[in-house]
Amino acid sequence: MEQTDLKDKRDNETETLEVLQKTVQQIEHSFSTVYSTLSRNFQQSLSMVQGMTSTLEHVLKTSIKIGTKVDISKDEDACPIISITVFNASQFPMKSLSADIQFVPVQSDSDGTVTFNSVSSNHQSKNVSTSTKSLFDGDSELLPEERLLEIIAVRPSSLAQYNGHITVSILSPGTGQKLQAYHKFGLYIIDQLKKTIHLPDEHKSIPRVNKVINPQHRVEKLYELTFFRRIMGFSPAQGIAPGITIEFAHGSSNIKIECHMIALNDDSTKASCLFEYYGDGPSGTAMATLLSELDILESLERV
Repeated sequence: MEQTDLKDKRDNETETLEVLQKTVQQIEHSFSTVYSTLSRNFQQSLSMVQGMTSTLEHVLKTSIKIGTKVDISKDEDACPIISITVFNASQFPMKSLSADIQFVPVQSDSDGTVTFNSVSSNHQSKNVSTSTKSLFDGDSELLPEERLLEIIAVRPSSLAQYNGHITVSILSPGTGQKLQAYHKFGLYIIDQLKKTIHLPDEHKSIPRVNKVINPQHRVEKLYELTFFRRIMGFSPAQGIAPGITIEFAHGSSNIKIECHMIALNDDSTKASCLFEYYGDGPSGTAMATLLSELDILESLERV
C-alpha cells in the first residue's frame, strides 16, 4: 500500500514538472516572440527615420540655389566685384549657413592668387532687406524662400584667368552632419580690365604708354551688336557708331588695349572692331586671351 502511494506521488511530481517545463517553454516562446516583434518594429522604425532623414537631407541640399555675377568696380583699382546669391528654395529653415570660396588659376604654370573682402551682406525676403554678417563668417540662418546676397571685392595678384569654386554648408536637422552644395564660375581677363568708352572726338586725347604695334598686335573682329553693347558696358541710352574707342587698362600693370569700332554691317546688327595692343614689351598674350574670351562668351549667348 505504501509502495503504491509512493508511486502515485512520484507520478504526480513528474506530471507537475512536465507542466512546469511546458509553462516555462511557453513563456520563453512568448518572450522570444515579443522580443522579435519589438526588434522588428524597432528596425522598421529606425529604417523609416533614416529614410525620412535621408530624404530631408536630399531636399535641403538640392534646395540650396547658388548664383554669381561678376562686375568691374568703378574705382581706380578696377577690382572685380562678385555678387553671390544663396536662396533657400525649401520649406525648411537652413541652420548654421556658411561658405568658402577658392580661386585656382586656369593655367597650371600661373602662381597667381586672389584675396577678397566682404563689401556687404543682406538677407532678402518679400522686398525686405536686412543687413547681416558675412556668409564667410559662418553660422547664420536662412529661412524658407529667403535669399542671402553677399557682395565681395576680389583682388587677383596678377592678370590671369581663374576658376572660382564656392562651397555652401548647412547642418542636417536630423543627424547634425554637414550638408554641402557647390557652385563654379569663371573670373576672366575681361572682368579684371577697366573699360573706358571714348567718343570719336575723344580718341586723340587717350594717353598711351610705349606703343607696340605689329601684325600680331592688331586684330580685326566681328561681333553681334547686342553682345558688343552688353559686354563693353554701354548704357541702354548710349549711342553706338563707328569711331568709338573702348580702352582697356589694368591697374597693376602697364597693359593697355584699345578696341576701335570701324564699321557696322548694312542692317546694323554686327560691329566690325579693330583691337590694338599697347604696353611694355613685345608680348600680346593678354590681348590674345581677351579675344579668346570674347569669342567664347559670344558663342555661349548664341546657344
